[in-house]
Amino acid sequence: MIEIYLASLIVAFNTVSVNLYDILTPENNFLTQPIAQRRRTPQMRRGRPEQFSGQDGLILEKLVQQNQERSYYLYIPRSYQANKPMPLLLAFHGGVSQGNNMAVKTGFNKIAEREGFIVAYPNGLDRGAYGQWSDGRHLPANDSIDDVSFMKVLIKHLSKTRNIDQKRIYATGGSNGGFFTQRLACEMSEQLASVASVAATLPQPMVSRCEPKRAIPILMINGTEDKLVPWAGGTMEIGANAQILSVPQTVAFWRSRNGCSTRNQEVRLPDTQADGTEVVKIGYFNCKSGAPVVLYQIEGGGHGWPGGQTDALLGNDSRGNTRGNRARQRLVGNTSQDINASEVIWQFLQKYSL
Repeated sequence: MIEIYLASLIVAFNTVSVNLYDILTPENNFLTQPIAQRRRTPQMRRGRPEQFSGQDGLILEKLVQQNQERSYYLYIPRSYQANKPMPLLLAFHGGVSQGNNMAVKTGFNKIAEREGFIVAYPNGLDRGAYGQWSDGRHLPANDSIDDVSFMKVLIKHLSKTRNIDQKRIYATGGSNGGFFTQRLACEMSEQLASVASVAATLPQPMVSRCEPKRAIPILMINGTEDKLVPWAGGTMEIGANAQILSVPQTVAFWRSRNGCSTRNQEVRLPDTQADGTEVVKIGYFNCKSGAPVVLYQIEGGGHGWPGGQTDALLGNDSRGNTRGNRARQRLVGNTSQDINASEVIWQFLQKYSL
């Protein structure tokens, strides 16, 4: 998600002038929407009762990092046992959003319940329009926040309160959260077994200082027609003129870092849905490090989370305004339903351990 100064920025798009508050307001505000069915997860926190967020199965918890209160949502599957280590997935929302939106719109909880892993949905700091991440693009509003430190503190905290498998900690995110995932691949490779980003590339400012301590398996999912995160990279028209690498440049960067040959395996997947997209899987598996680089190229795809809601990567506010949906759809573009990004991501991530 692209962190945007919503209060004042006006975008001209397809000859229609729209306020981004209208574009980024979904029809259903998941922050306030009541949930009809709630499930109490097992009480696994040592010494204290769980606090429930009001979202189905999600626990809202807080901690203090650098004298600042930070929060996150947590999903613990029923199969969790305090005496048995369980993998942890860190899932990062897009800009102008929160962790519970990420849970609802990606469906990771259902996969976690089936496969047996814990999901943490951290909340970016509220900068006036819900949370955003300091993702390495050097955006003035975000650079003062040390979100990488927050992730290290969060992992340490969860490792004390739950039985986390330290060799199987993973990260994924979309848009702003995807850029942040790319940053974490650079700065936390010694703690993350593998990572996956959606609708994001490597921020240009990260290139010169991206020195991972180990080769890290990485999966990317990008749409060729993404208007917010252009396939060709360069200057983002929306996103404070941030500079980003193109999708091919980002793949080449990680391929070089991981010691992969230039020979790839390319497979065109079945086009099962009439959604204006087709999917090509491009994998670099012949890597000296054993850490592959895989790209799902969504031909005709826009700024979406494949298999998820069409607005899964767009943000949210509390106004409940439903105007601007047509402009919103134009901005998002096509969301492929030929693959389920969450399923694809987990099947990739879970193959690797430290």
